[in-house]
Amino acid sequence: MRFYTAKFREADGEPEVLALDTFASRPLQVDVKRMSARGLLSALVRDRQGDVVRLDGMQLHNHELNPVVLIDHGKHHALPIGKCRSPEGLYTVQYDPLAQELWQDTFFSQSSAMAEQVFRLIEEDILRGNSPGFRPIETRDLPDDPEEGYRAEHGPQGQYRPAGKDVLRSELCEVSWCGCPVNPEAARAAVHKSYGGKPIIPALAESLRPWLPAPRTIVVGGWDEAAARKAWSYAEALEGNSDAQAPEEMAPDAGGPAE
Repeated sequence: MRFYTAKFREADGEPEVLALDTFASRPLQVDVKRMSARGLLSALVRDRQGDVVRLDGMQLHNHELNPVVLIDHGKHHALPIGKCRSPEGLYTVQYDPLAQELWQDTFFSQSSAMAEQVFRLIEEDILRGNSPGFRPIETRDLPDDPEEGYRAEHGPQGQYRPAGKDVLRSELCEVSWCGCPVNPEAARAAVHKSYGGKPIIPALAESLRPWLPAPRTIVVGGWDEAAARKAWSYAEALEGNSDAQAPEEMAPDAGGPAE
């Protein structure tokens, strides 16, 4: 399994809802007929922020009452795309105490275009990431671990951030499928595909965009990269103030592009 950087919303400087992105190294279980998918939600491993979430201390009761599933924690699409409850009425977030893992089964909405497109990306093995949104209840600071790169931080104004938090007790608020695709090139292709004859929903494309490969620099007309950047800066300066003349050092070299 692999963990990505934890994300959080802040309220008065303190974390309110934390999120930890992860995906299972083994293949996900996808049921096309039931439009459902099973994913690894969390495991007892120190994440890249240095935090550890004790899964045996995660309360599931409130989420069981309202077992919502979101895409990317509702960042670009606030409405649920599914639920952690089977058609038979069974709650599908399960804690495995032996493996110290938390698994979930999502049953996707069959009346939501967003849910359908997210499910297709999971079916194509492009999206594999799961992330629990949870509220910390009881935490304690963890010590430094320089060998793994975990160090406390001291700010110039006396701020202090520990090397990590041991989250002893927490409350699961929501389950998310997140935009950390295994294959970035496949995600790039997915952004330009159509699903069910419809283009990808803009909010879903925005969830994938941070994970797409960086665009390659293309030089045309015989210009090298340095000359192209210089010409671009010169054009931007002129566009920003048509009455002003761009500094001479920003002007492109005389003679223009090579033929």
